[in-house]
Amino acid sequence: MATKVIRQHTIKATFNKDQQRPSAMEIHQWIADELNVQEDDLQTIQLVNKQHAVYLKFKTSTVYENYLKRYEGSSTLTLQKGDRVDVTLSPAEEESTVVRVLNIPPEVPNERLHNVFQNYGKVKQIDSEKWSSRYRFHVDTGIRLVNIVIDKPIPSTIIVATYEAYVTYPGQEQSCFICGGLSHLRNTCPNRNLKAKVTVAPRTVFTMGDLFKNAESASRSTVSLRSHTSQQKENDASDNLNGNDDVISRPSDIMEMEHQIDKHKKSRGTGANGLTTEQHREHNTRDHEEPEQNPGTTLFR
Repeated sequence: MATKVIRQHTIKATFNKDQQRPSAMEIHQWIADELNVQEDDLQTIQLVNKQHAVYLKFKTSTVYENYLKRYEGSSTLTLQKGDRVDVTLSPAEEESTVVRVLNIPPEVPNERLHNVFQNYGKVKQIDSEKWSSRYRFHVDTGIRLVNIVIDKPIPSTIIVATYEAYVTYPGQEQSCFICGGLSHLRNTCPNRNLKAKVTVAPRTVFTMGDLFKNAESASRSTVSLRSHTSQQKENDASDNLNGNDDVISRPSDIMEMEHQIDKHKKSRGTGANGLTTEQHREHNTRDHEEPEQNPGTTLFR
């Protein structure tokens, strides 16, 4: 890892990125009018547009400390159109980095992030990123901005309040997205194979021959079932002719059935022919008794 070079005798002025960016001419005028900086005291004015900042390097540490004591903190820059831009002045020796933290719910307080990121450096401020003015809603994006003086590299993934957050910042070293280690990437992570493997059962492929074979088998089953049903009907008819005990064919069985019917009709009074239950039973009995055949008596007249 390359050794970081620390700025010396330098003040960093950071402009609010959500507001209009001032021009170089407006910045020079602000340094002269608002900060009252003399040209003989300055060595360098360096604009860094990516950081929305300007670095003022002074010739001596004494001059630097005097200006820092007077102007460190918040200030404002007035644009030529009259709009005002918020400015923050801080020592560049403790140059902080804005770390973007993604995938953390808004309900997680900034204090929880502070407790985590203080292990990687001096946390100066935590803000919420907002959608720029070109979008319909100028509200929070859900991304936290951690302003921190980094002492040691921050991994790409970090746990905050049980949530796995993704971390990005300028100059960030590549790290493993699985374990956060700096010595390897996710493709060679030793923990990659520790995840549970999902076993997928192989597909069953049916051919047209299988479909015809299944249809032929079903057809044979249907024919066999019809044959069995037909044979069962023939056996039942044979049982009726041979006097099988399971078939109602004797007068006593008929009488028992009628007795059950009479019990059912008893609660309903007379039958449909107007006879009482007892009369109906006697009438049915006479109908089933065989008539006596006396000699000389004819059945038909």
